[in-house]
Amino acid sequence: MPKAQILEALWKIIEQDYLHDDKISADDAAYDAAEAIVNSLDDPYSTFYRPAGSRAFQSRIQGEVSGIGAQVEDRDGVLTITTPLSNSPAEKAGLKPNDQIIGVDGESILDLPYEEMVDRVRGPKGSKATLRILRNGNEFDVVVTRDTIKVPEIDIKWQGEIAVVKLMQFGKLSETDLRPQMQHIQDQHPQGIILDLRNNPGGLLHAATVVASNFLPKGSGIAIIRSRSGERTERTEDEPTIDASVPVVVLVNGGSASASEIVSAALQDAKRATIVGELTYGKGTVQEVLEFSDKSSLKLTIAEWLSPLAHKIDGIGVKPDVLVPAGERDDQLTRAISILKAR
Repeated sequence: MPKAQILEALWKIIEQDYLHDDKISADDAAYDAAEAIVNSLDDPYSTFYRPAGSRAFQSRIQGEVSGIGAQVEDRDGVLTITTPLSNSPAEKAGLKPNDQIIGVDGESILDLPYEEMVDRVRGPKGSKATLRILRNGNEFDVVVTRDTIKVPEIDIKWQGEIAVVKLMQFGKLSETDLRPQMQHIQDQHPQGIILDLRNNPGGLLHAATVVASNFLPKGSGIAIIRSRSGERTERTEDEPTIDASVPVVVLVNGGSASASEIVSAALQDAKRATIVGELTYGKGTVQEVLEFSDKSSLKLTIAEWLSPLAHKIDGIGVKPDVLVPAGERDDQLTRAISILKAR
C-alpha cells in the first residue's frame, strides 16, 4: 500500500486527538479512501462501490430487483424518475416522468450518494414505501407497494415480415432468454431482422458473445481482448439460430456502447449485417467486478478489446455503413426497413 505508514499514523492521530470524535466513522473513512484510490486512476469505467451501490449495480446486471419499477437518474443531486415501467407499482401509484423523489418514509434522501438514494427506494417485495414527491413545485406523499421487478432487456416486435429485436442492455436475460426467442423468429421465416442497439450501454462480455452467436458461425471471433497478461480472441460457442440467408441490420447511435459496439463491430467485420444510424460511443475496454466480504465491490478496467479485424474502438466508436442522423420521426428504423425490403 503506497504511503501505508503515513496513512496508518494519520488514522491513529485522528482517533486519539480529533476534537469532534462523534464525527469519526471508520467505515466512511475507509470507503472514502477506497474511492479516492480508484478515482486517482482517472478512468471513467473503474469504480469502487460501497455495499448499497454494489447491490444496485448487481441488480441491474441480473435483470431483476425488488422495488417500485421505475427508471431513475441523478439530476443535480435529486433522484428523478425518467420512466415508470409498464404495469409497475410506480405506474399504478400514479408516478410520472420527471417526478422528483426527495424523501422516503419521512426521511430526506437529498444529501445521499446516488446509489444510496436508489437503495432507500428499493426494498423487500410486499413492503410499502412512502415517497415524498416534488412535481411542478408541489410536494406530496405517494405510498407504493414494492414488488419484484424484471428489468426490461429484450423487446421483440414485427414490422410486417421483419422482426425488430431491441436490446436495452447486455445482462443475464440476453445470455439466457434471447437465443430461444431468436430461434422462434427463424421459425417464422422472416424477411429480415433489425437488431436495435440504440442507447444500449452494454453489460456482460459473455452476453455480447451469446447475442453475436445468433448470426455468426460457431467459433467465430467477436473481439480481440488485450490485457497485461496477453491477448486472446473471444469466440462464439453455439451454432447460429438465424439462417445466413436472412439479412440483418443493426441500429446504433451515440448511446450504443461497450457490448453493443462489440456485437456491431463483429457483425460489420464479418459482413453479416449492415450497420445503420450514428457513430457509436467508443467504449472499447473490459471491466472485471470483484466483490469484497462486506459486499462492497470494485469494477476495474483490465483489458482493451478490438474488433475481429483488429480495429480500435476505444475513443473512436463504430462507424455505421449507412449514416442516418436521428430525427423527429424514427428515420433510422425507417431506413433499416427499406434496406431489408430492397434485398
